[in-house]
Amino acid sequence: MLYEHKKQLRNKATEERRSIYSTFSDIMIDRIRYQEGMTEELLNDIINRMFNFYKDYLLYASTDVINAIGDLQQFMFQLKERLDQGEDPESIDKESSKLYLKYSRIIYEMREDLGLPVKELGEHGKHILKSFLSNYYSLYPQNTTDLK
Repeated sequence: MLYEHKKQLRNKATEERRSIYSTFSDIMIDRIRYQEGMTEELLNDIINRMFNFYKDYLLYASTDVINAIGDLQQFMFQLKERLDQGEDPESIDKESSKLYLKYSRIIYEMREDLGLPVKELGEHGKHILKSFLSNYYSLYPQNTTDLK
């Protein structure tokens, strides 16, 4: 009886994580989709959605997911600080490949936390980005004979 109760709680927690992780994925995809035409209104919406996500993920996410999101946030804080100090936005935009890798690492960790396969997704899930970025191969060059 106790085992069944623990199993039900674990299943419920997994369902919650799946829902919360899906929310992050939606936000990330919107952020990438509107990268070129980002308005202040869209950016504020994404920021608000991220803060709502933070409230939920702290309770259910694995430590690897929490650490990956923390790494992303620290990177974002550093970029914002550089902008606030007057650094040219174009030079900061060159950091986008690092930003995307931080996104992919989060998705990688989320998939691993949910028990989904991650083996063929590249280092920290880098290959996840292939379906989102039209310039994937220019951001992450590779041997042309290795098109995995």
